[in-house]
Amino acid sequence: MKNLFTKLTLALTIACGTTTAWADDDCTTAPNLGKYDVVSCLDDDGLTVVRINDKFGYVDKIGKEVIAPIYDSAFYFSDNRAIVELGGKQGFIDRTGKIAIPLKYDEVSRFEDGVAPVKLGEKWGLIDTAGKDVVPPKYDFISGFSEGLARVRLGDKHGFIDKTGKVIIPLDYEEASWFEDGLLLVKKGGKWGFINKANQVVIALKYEDAQRFSEGLAQVKLHGKWGFINTKGQEVIAPKYDETYRFRQNLAPIQIDGKWGVIDKTGKVIVPLNYVDVELVSDGLIEARQTGKIGWQKTLFDTTGKQVVPPNHNLISSFYDGFAVVELSDNNGLKYGFIDETGKTFIRATYDKVEAFSDGVAPVKVGEKWGLIDKTGKTILPPTYDFIDVFYANLAIMNIGEKYGLIDTTGKVIVPLRYDYIDWFPDGLVLVELNNKYGFIDKTGKEIIPPKYDEVKSFYKGCMEVELNGETFKIDKNDKRCQ
Repeated sequence: MKNLFTKLTLALTIACGTTTAWADDDCTTAPNLGKYDVVSCLDDDGLTVVRINDKFGYVDKIGKEVIAPIYDSAFYFSDNRAIVELGGKQGFIDRTGKIAIPLKYDEVSRFEDGVAPVKLGEKWGLIDTAGKDVVPPKYDFISGFSEGLARVRLGDKHGFIDKTGKVIIPLDYEEASWFEDGLLLVKKGGKWGFINKANQVVIALKYEDAQRFSEGLAQVKLHGKWGFINTKGQEVIAPKYDETYRFRQNLAPIQIDGKWGVIDKTGKVIVPLNYVDVELVSDGLIEARQTGKIGWQKTLFDTTGKQVVPPNHNLISSFYDGFAVVELSDNNGLKYGFIDETGKTFIRATYDKVEAFSDGVAPVKVGEKWGLIDKTGKTILPPTYDFIDVFYANLAIMNIGEKYGLIDTTGKVIVPLRYDYIDWFPDGLVLVELNNKYGFIDKTGKEIIPPKYDEVKSFYKGCMEVELNGETFKIDKNDKRCQ
């Protein structure tokens, strides 16, 4: 029974769009969905994609099944149509589950402003929301729309059409990206440049390679070296680098002779070219890596180039609640601390172990005991427990020996150390085990269902599947049998 239910604070990415097995704090899901293997985030109209036994369907924001899980795959709605697949063929359904466009296509893309690309056999065309051909299948490829145009390919030539199928940019180009701010990166005669929607050359096709604009600058390659130009084609940073990446937050990684650094939009070097790799890990932090005696040695800089943590500190986690874990490796072994996304707050790596920040606090281990700190590094709870888990909804599971309870973010005991096991459960319930029997409490510690069941198996539409004395049945939150 241990760890039967995945913690609600963790997200698991599953194939078929962006679906999650219990969503994280940035994703709203329908309640009472323990029956399903996969649950996506709610869309803007309150529907969520679910999967059970490898079949997909839809439920609404109160957990009611509105479209039965019968499809091999299913995606979010767009223009009141959703892509579904069955038996290797794709089509569209409406929000009632009715087949709006027959499942006869080998591949389809989502509707945008009333049209969708579809593939029949080896050719692509466009249809409207009624399933009528706007462009019969005749192209080797049709992309999604960007700034009102879709890229089409026939043979090895690329062009663009509008939503009526009219050719706006002739199929004259060897390569083409998509429009951004009215400019399109294209390749013709082996050279790259930029054109506008009137098919007029804005920036000469003279470059050996180029990338799309980002934050007003584009990477271009000339005479074997990379530099940057603006939207007028003016050279802003001369081509002198062996490799570059696009600008983000006014910074770009650059490389010469295998060594990486970071520059700003004036070409000023922010991080010197001394590293094997560099990465902008948040809006305010740059991580630079070089090979150490054992594995990677990482250095953290702010966006001015100032080193924000001492040497031998490595960033070892993503940012949660605004903070990431840093690890200090020295002759005394490994110690752990935290740094915020701006690099301005550094909680020194003095702890033996840590858990991620959540609800403004983080569990930390000193010696053999765990306590709590806040985002300034101030001790909220001295090292007291054998373990404290990550906080969820302002509560954390803690234990001493084989007994478990709950504390809040101030360290106050909400549920005393009396249970043999505790875990989070959907719909505001907390699963507890006592003397090999299972029951439920709420988040105040109030006993909702006493620990009397031999097993708790699943939760769906307000009913929990339980086992007692060899019999399996369902109960509601009032411990009454339900269906």
